[in-house]
Amino acid sequence: MVLVENIHEDAERDGLTQTAIQTDTELALRQAGIQVYNEEEWLETESMPLLRVGVHPVKRDNMYAYSLSLKVNQLVFLMTGEPVPATTYFMNRSTGSVGSSNLRSVRDAIKDDVNIFINDWLATRPE
Repeated sequence: MVLVENIHEDAERDGLTQTAIQTDTELALRQAGIQVYNEEEWLETESMPLLRVGVHPVKRDNMYAYSLSLKVNQLVFLMTGEPVPATTYFMNRSTGSVGSSNLRSVRDAIKDDVNIFINDWLATRPE
């Protein structure tokens, strides 16, 4: 399941929407062959993997500074069989600034980070 963290309403109003980021991310994952669960399916998985997309824009005058993060939270199982919540992937790579009228371009930076995640994920899978 993909969860895009809440985006401040100023950023939403200026064109960086939670819905667009969610759609972009889920589409990229599916195109790479990574299963994306809906909430019902996710609740029934053993490890409950969750890709969190953090978008943190801060507006000042007609500019935005932003930082992006991606992380995977899921249950891991100890040798005793006990499930423990864990962060199994974390990336906090992108920061930048853009004018308010160009805020939608932050989606491209998010797509770049999602593609890095996809490549990392695929690298852990046997051919």
